[in-house]
Amino acid sequence: AVCCLVAVVLYYLFALCVRPKVNTAAVQHAIQHRLFCRPSQPSGQPWPLCISLANNNVSGQGVLLHFRWYRCLALLAALMCGAGWVGHELNPHTPYYETPMEPQVPVDIADDTIFDFDQKSGEFTRYAGWMALVYGVLYLLFVLVSLIMSYWQSDFSAKYDEDNPTQADYCLQLQGLPPNLVDPQPVVDFINRCCKEGGADGSVGH
Repeated sequence: AVCCLVAVVLYYLFALCVRPKVNTAAVQHAIQHRLFCRPSQPSGQPWPLCISLANNNVSGQGVLLHFRWYRCLALLAALMCGAGWVGHELNPHTPYYETPMEPQVPVDIADDTIFDFDQKSGEFTRYAGWMALVYGVLYLLFVLVSLIMSYWQSDFSAKYDEDNPTQADYCLQLQGLPPNLVDPQPVVDFINRCCKEGGADGSVGH
């Protein structure tokens, strides 16, 4: 079955190489369109594949924030793994937890020996209490890291808006418009007229 699959794939690749070219102009147009859609450096060269999307402005602010958040997720995952290790490996009650709950009767004792299930269950409770404490601290760390990350992202976004032109830099926010306004064209005409009287170039759309 594997040989048949490999043969089919090889035949498909061979057919791609020898098939006739019937629409070269459309192919070139598609390649040009793909080139225009691909993010490129200011010099016009494409970005390398190993570029850090968290440190380089490849596709705008959203991509930067997205991949910076990945770093936070990696930190949270590391904290969770560390909490699991601390909660079990450093738990002083782990040996009791891993001991099977079966009566251990010494061979040299002839009388009946009763296994102390109450002591065992108490150790289970203390083991669970330690785990709850560890994961409670982990929850507080999650909240703290999330708050720090939120502030870090907001501060980065504000600095990005200051250093780079955005759509908000070319918009007007109008307030106090009448609630029964349906057609925005009179407002647009009024603003364009005010801009022309003030000597501003361009026009306002909606």
